Amino acid sequence: MRRYVWLLLCGALLAPPVLAAKPVEKTAEPDARQQELSTELNQFVRDAIDEGLLAPAGSGAARDMEAAEIPAAGELPSGTAATIACGETYPLDFTEFEAIASYADILNYRSQIQASSAATAADPRLSRAYIALDMGSEAVMNLRNPDSPDEVALREVALLLDGRTRANVSYFQGLARCHERGQFWLGVALLVDGQSAGTAYVDKWFSEYRHLPLQLRTSVTALAVPALDRTDGRFLSQKMLASFSSDDLRDSTQLQFANAILALGQGSSEAEVLIRTFLLQGRFQEEALLALIRHKRVIDAPLKTLLLDSMLQKIEQSRHEEDIRASMQFVLE
Repeated sequence: MRRYVWLLLCGALLAPPVLAAKPVEKTAEPDARQQELSTELNQFVRDAIDEGLLAPAGSGAARDMEAAEIPAAGELPSGTAATIACGETYPLDFTEFEAIASYADILNYRSQIQASSAATAADPRLSRAYIALDMGSEAVMNLRNPDSPDEVALREVALLLDGRTRANVSYFQGLARCHERGQFWLGVALLVDGQSAGTAYVDKWFSEYRHLPLQLRTSVTALAVPALDRTDGRFLSQKMLASFSSDDLRDSTQLQFANAILALGQGSSEAEVLIRTFLLQGRFQEEALLALIRHKRVIDAPLKTLLLDSMLQKIEQSRHEEDIRASMQFVLE
């Protein structure tokens, strides 16, 4: 999970007034564990500032808001020119895999590729099939050493879907400069990165979304709807979820969660109950908690302590300085 979101959650959960639906009487003694966690987080922030991972608020170290703009012709972001071939075929066309539905389809497709004399161990066609079936981790493994623009593009999408690193917005800017259809994936990357500018790109290229294979469209929806809830993009969330049948919604936990996020934003108490069931599921815990906090729902003290312990552990295990820096900026701002 992206570490900067966990840091934001720590800051939010340690602020009781934000979570309370109504004032509550002060207890005689503050909860010892919560005090301890608060102290540890404050110390973590101070250490991050001391070590240069973060500039204090008001120092002028603001987030670069120009990241959402597509570079003009001849102005690809630094480091992307060598990995994007503007004259090549669009690398993120999944039309061939619209009907893919199960891992058995992957096995059959892999057999066909292996029978081809031109096949390689990291054949981009196989990686494209993995992504179409929402198997981002497998695609990342299959593309450990990308050596062509197609493989780089597929790896960036796989990493985006996998969700363990920050979205590479600069790469997708370059892709959108070379391939107009790439604006769809730029929009997804911007939303995942917390930038509302992504809404316009996804909406403009909604036809790209509609033609994604079912599993890939489901995964993109699960990523986008919580992000749209954060940026008041409810209308686009409704459009995305309306593209699925009732059977699709019934059979997919991801879609049920996304639908609950949308309904919570519309004031549904049933959706709140459903989202609370996701708090103890690792895959959805982060976004479930964010949604409850965002819509000012009360988090019970025992569950709050459990979640704070989990978040603190995630912070302590963080290995990427850039993620820590971004997280601390969220907390302090």
